[in-house]
Amino acid sequence: MLDTLRHFVNQTPLTLWAAAIVVFTAAELVTRQPVPWRRRLVNLVNGSAVLLAIFFAGPIVAGTLHWLKRSLGLVYNPPFMLDFYVQSAPLAALIFLLAYDLGYYWFHRLQHAAPLLWRVHAVHHSETDLNATSYVRQHFVENVLQSFAVMVPLLMVVSVMPRTIAWAALISATAQFFAHAALPIHFGPLSAVFISPRLHRIHHSADRAESDSNYASMFPLWDVLFRTYRPPSSRPERTGLHSGERLVGLWPLLSSPFRRRQTTTTPMT
Repeated sequence: MLDTLRHFVNQTPLTLWAAAIVVFTAAELVTRQPVPWRRRLVNLVNGSAVLLAIFFAGPIVAGTLHWLKRSLGLVYNPPFMLDFYVQSAPLAALIFLLAYDLGYYWFHRLQHAAPLLWRVHAVHHSETDLNATSYVRQHFVENVLQSFAVMVPLLMVVSVMPRTIAWAALISATAQFFAHAALPIHFGPLSAVFISPRLHRIHHSADRAESDSNYASMFPLWDVLFRTYRPPSSRPERTGLHSGERLVGLWPLLSSPFRRRQTTTTPMT
């Protein structure tokens, strides 16, 4: 389990992120989407802090698991060996991500409901020009919290091989940058199954009634199941924090969760 976590950290970030950003930013330019280059640059620089958090979170989480197991004197193996039942690595990766997305769905809803978690997650929702780089417009603390809240419980139940993790990293990175891209794309009747830019943009809406929906990161069927699904619309929603607060520049993004405010931004429930 610890080796799997380390492999996920090693497989995920730089190369896949760079490729996805180049592809979807090029698509935005071809379709003439009006996204300021300064905003893209700030997001990418902030993404370097996110990358560092991912690199550091992996060993920290793995070390914590190792310490707990030694302290409790347990020899523990996850009960479900996914690759034993599914021989195809891409298919196993999709099943793994489906389970991961279920955990993320509930963690994401908690981020919108709990004021302390919302202070961190609000950095991601402060984007007013949604584009492919917006995926890395998140606070580095969020990645650490997500690792403990979602990845660790999943790896306690499901065991996967490194090849499956590699495929999961590829699919996840592609889906996330695609979902945030400034592209007028959705999948029609299949929008309830697969994430798309038009669908995810609703979740980033500055209108609270719209943003309290579509919490799943890859598979909207969890939203359908738990009645938080909102189908893609034909009009472009105004994105950003529903309070109207704007975070402009790198330092406001990094310091926002720790700043004392006279008026606290109300979390979306």
